[in-house]
Amino acid sequence: MSHFAINFQEPAWPDLAATQPPFLQVVAGTLVVNGMSSGKSSVALRLEGEPGELVVGEMSLEHLEAFVRACRARESFLVASLRGGEPT
Repeated sequence: MSHFAINFQEPAWPDLAATQPPFLQVVAGTLVVNGMSSGKSSVALRLEGEPGELVVGEMSLEHLEAFVRACRARESFLVASLRGGEPT
């Protein structure tokens, strides 16, 4: 499996603080069966910015699932912290 970093630090990417990267919006996504060299499925996301600016990014479905689980857990922790309770 390839490397994918999940970062919940603030700011997430301090190396970008001195730059102004273009803002791209995710406008579409698709499942790519057998998209990884291992034969596992991947997801591809289409990002668009200014007219004519287009990027397609791909990641394994496993990485996406792990990222969503980590985000849900982090959200649960932060919401519980704000309410003074325990995460669910």
